[in-house]
Amino acid sequence: MSTTLLDQDAVVRAAVAGGACAPCARLVLAIVAGAAAAPVPDDPLLTEREQAVLVLLERGLTAAQIGRRLGISAATVRKHLEHVYAKLGVHDRLSATRDARRRGLLQVDVGVTAVTTL
Repeated sequence: MSTTLLDQDAVVRAAVAGGACAPCARLVLAIVAGAAAAPVPDDPLLTEREQAVLVLLERGLTAAQIGRRLGISAATVRKHLEHVYAKLGVHDRLSATRDARRRGLLQVDVGVTAVTTL
């Protein structure tokens, strides 16, 4: 499939107008065009720490608040969230918690119940 950049931009704009996010539309274009896409892991199972971060995220805590609760830095929380997003194939907090809940990954407060509140 041979398309120009102008054609690709038009497709992305149409996809965004239809409700898709621009990065997702560009990824689909890259896949259709035969570009190498990042491999999606076969097993998106979250680590215990990633689950704990996600549970607190779902409760509405910020990265700094999550870090204080878990005894880690906000930067480490953000790194855990990057891994969660990649494993779930999402791009934001709401999608991550919604998708994890749908997949049954947030049924138990893993590692969160033993953490004290500061």
